Amino acid sequence: MIKIEINNETRKEIEALHWKWFFYRTKKIYNKKAIKEARSIKQILGLKHIKEIKLIVTGNFFYLAKKIGEIKKENDIPIKNKKGKFLYYDGLESYLSEQQPIDNQNAKFEKIQQFFNYDSFDSSTKWNPYSLFHLIKVNICPYCNRQYIFTIGSTGKKTVRPELDHFFPQTRYPYLALSLYNFIPSCHICNHGKREFGAGIIYPYEEDFGKKFPVRVKFDKDSAESDNLIDIENTHVFFEKTCEHSLEQDSCEVCKKSPKIKASIETFHLDKIYNEHTIELKDLFDRYRNYCQPKRKDILRLFHEDELKNDIEGLTEKQIDAVLSLYAKKMKNMFLGLPLGAEGKEYPLRKFKEDIIEQLDETVKNMRK
Repeated sequence: MIKIEINNETRKEIEALHWKWFFYRTKKIYNKKAIKEARSIKQILGLKHIKEIKLIVTGNFFYLAKKIGEIKKENDIPIKNKKGKFLYYDGLESYLSEQQPIDNQNAKFEKIQQFFNYDSFDSSTKWNPYSLFHLIKVNICPYCNRQYIFTIGSTGKKTVRPELDHFFPQTRYPYLALSLYNFIPSCHICNHGKREFGAGIIYPYEEDFGKKFPVRVKFDKDSAESDNLIDIENTHVFFEKTCEHSLEQDSCEVCKKSPKIKASIETFHLDKIYNEHTIELKDLFDRYRNYCQPKRKDILRLFHEDELKNDIEGLTEKQIDAVLSLYAKKMKNMFLGLPLGAEGKEYPLRKFKEDIIEQLDETVKNMRK
């Protein structure tokens, strides 16, 4: 999983646009009763201030989600609290009691759904998912890092856009249905694979797998090589936690993140899906073998004597080394099939490929010791 990077200027812009849309949309629906309705929602959710509604819609809503908790569907079986009272909404104990009929509970649930109705955002002609995704410019699914999710078209001429996943699902957190940072642009497979599940997974607006959880390849014991062909059928792709602890440590940031990583892998079946990319894996291995470092040096030497002669003329030895190093890196990316000029940019299977290349480089380095 990869992080959704948004600079501060863009954050301010999308938050202002989203709140402006939500404010006027609410006034249009409820007219003069908008403030009264907002206060009613505040009371139902147990909020201290009406301003916290703005925080739900455009801010960091995590602590509120934890405070309020899940809100059960109207057909859920009632649960009892410690005092023996029946509750129909987990997290709203101070507002619901055994004296209130089920119809009243359903009415409250429906009121929350109406106040934070996602369909009003999806069908809006002024500010909608197309407008949002054009601004945040996420082109690769952050959950799987495999699929392009381009936004093509506009509000008036819709063509294609990412699917929108609610990180906290609407069916359990209806009051987060219009929360800006609850919207995760994703591919179809990840969006429909996650559905209502995904508790405790990595939150793409703040986290990613990072370098401490690289993709790794392991050859099975029965794996064999012949005629310079890699036995891809007997390889296993997995995610490895790289820290010095054999057990989970409370003080280690890597260990703290480990449960979220495991939950993300299980939710999106990342290990199983990545093991199906045998064509990309074999291509990467074959390229690495055919254009290993000694061969790249020979080719670079030819460039040095011919193509680079004009580029390094008059430079100091240190400057020449810098130029050669730059060309060597570009040449490596070209030979290994990585997009040229994509440094720092996301592309499909970037982590998969770059992590495995690092593993191969490390293996070669250890063999030379």
